[in-house]
Amino acid sequence: MIGQTFAVIDLLAGIVLAGQFYWGWEAVKWVGFLMIGKAIYSLATSAAAQFYFDVIGWIDLAVGIIILLNWHIPWFFLVPIAKGIYSLIMIRM
Repeated sequence: MIGQTFAVIDLLAGIVLAGQFYWGWEAVKWVGFLMIGKAIYSLATSAAAQFYFDVIGWIDLAVGIIILLNWHIPWFFLVPIAKGIYSLIMIRM
């Protein structure tokens, strides 16, 4: 259940990155903080399992920071969308 929730958050972050101009700043800010919280959770649980190369957690952190700083990096929205789709596929297997 939590994996599906995280995948949906990734998809939401990709949508927000794709259309930051169409969303209000309040919604964009909440998604950015949600991604940073998700990144901290991912990095903390990976460190607790003694796995220190959690690329997925660092991607979440980068996406959250990019959203909060309101940077517009072309095609970067594909990263969280691809990660969300990958997560949904891996959960189903």
